[in-house]
Amino acid sequence: MSTALVLRQPDVDGAEAVAAALESAFVTVRAAIGEGRAVVIVVSDADLLGQRTVDAAALANGLLGLARAVAMEGAREGWTINVVSDGGDADAVAAAVDCFGRGGALTGQLVRVGVGHLGRVPV
Repeated sequence: MSTALVLRQPDVDGAEAVAAALESAFVTVRAAIGEGRAVVIVVSDADLLGQRTVDAAALANGLLGLARAVAMEGAREGWTINVVSDGGDADAVAAAVDCFGRGGALTGQLVRVGVGHLGRVPV
């Protein structure tokens, strides 16, 4: 299997930047899938939960939606794309990225890495 594509959520400011980042992600993911590569998208956990800016939340959730749409469209063809939500533990994020980057049967999944979402309000 070829090397997985690891796509990380960029910082954005403004609706145009969000749109451009989503379009770029779509084009990049489509090319990687066409090459038979697994795709792992890493987003900020705080952004996924809407705890920072509206733009960052829109992008994180848009990337998650992109991954799920690609997974649904490519289920029969065996496309592999998953999302890792980075809660701040670099080693755990790297392990999750490595696991998903190997491909396999799981696709369209979100794995939240960290403990910030476990019954407390992050500070």
